[in-house]
Amino acid sequence: SLNAVEKMRLADFDAAARPIDLGALAPRRAAALGAGASGRVSAAAEENVVVLGDEALLARVVDNLVGNALKFSPPGSPVRVGVARRGREALLTVADEGPGIPEAEREKVFARFTRGSGTGGVEGLGLGLSLVSEVVTWHRGRVAVRGTGGTGSLFEVVLPGFRDAPPGEEGDAGHDPRR
Repeated sequence: SLNAVEKMRLADFDAAARPIDLGALAPRRAAALGAGASGRVSAAAEENVVVLGDEALLARVVDNLVGNALKFSPPGSPVRVGVARRGREALLTVADEGPGIPEAEREKVFARFTRGSGTGGVEGLGLGLSLVSEVVTWHRGRVAVRGTGGTGSLFEVVLPGFRDAPPGEEGDAGHDPRR
């Protein structure tokens, strides 16, 4: 909601953020959302992809991206959620086989009250992707959308990783990139 975004903007990230295992959170949210979607949602995640953040807000990012993918894709088409490490960053992806977003609109769809031209009469206010963008920015990350080479969209959320090395490697104990 807009109220949650405004509260988030006022919060101090460094004081509020906690380690969150995105590799566990995203598949959990995907399973919850996919339960009512006839098995359309699948998730593949690396283990221990830890980011610093707010779990409820990051869950909202996954919920909004998966919800949009389900809403704008043909019935029965798959929605794929992925979480992986990319260097020192965490990558969350949501891919669908919907109408896609024209290249000229890909940056604009993250603005408040903006809807893509391919919404096909599906109701909405144009707030979901703006909320995603604002939450990701607050988490010191970035979000983008691109085509999948045919139909569909691929949303990519990149967040700073919490740990420089996978758990268990020497030198990682107690490492906090905020210090």
